[in-house]
Amino acid sequence: MAPAAGQLRNVVVLAIAAVGLLIAAPVHGATFSVDTGVDGADVLPGDGTCDATAGVAVSCTLRAAVQEANATPEADTIDLPGRAAPYLLTVEGVGPTAGQLDLTGNVSIVGAGAGRTKILALWEDAFGGRIVDVVPGGNASLANLTLMGGEVCGNGGAILNLGSLHLDSVTLRDNLAELGGAVANGGSLTIVNSSLVRNR
Repeated sequence: MAPAAGQLRNVVVLAIAAVGLLIAAPVHGATFSVDTGVDGADVLPGDGTCDATAGVAVSCTLRAAVQEANATPEADTIDLPGRAAPYLLTVEGVGPTAGQLDLTGNVSIVGAGAGRTKILALWEDAFGGRIVDVVPGGNASLANLTLMGGEVCGNGGAILNLGSLHLDSVTLRDNLAELGGAVANGGSLTIVNSSLVRNR
């Protein structure tokens, strides 16, 4: 016996809904766990391994983790465990291997709490650079950490956002810029449960 027209319509609607759910489902990527507070570029960005050393022992720096996350289309996570000393940014210059952390893809950087996970820009030169730059098209989330020490002769001492950025339980402290010592926004910005302290 052939199905009624109403039954056929219901089947088609359910099939379309199922396809829509498959398309809308987020694609989860890799998790890169940073295990050192020193600064250094990834040896081979895009190979799926966060490694800033060419030796036998693998060492995953924050910069190397960002490079690996930028190299994938998936939504990646960078895990920053709590530690007594801050995670340092010391390599000056421009481009992905030096200076500010350019977030170009879909990435979440998650710490263990603003008091336990701190990222410190420790540039030798005055106005050495900001900490984070979310580029147009970038989709970034920062949570449970502190950004401090960013200095630029321009906009956004700690963060310049030209993409989409979500800050949750983040402290922006002691950053300096001509405009927006903590953050300069030219994109989509959401800030919740966060603190801005002594930024100029």
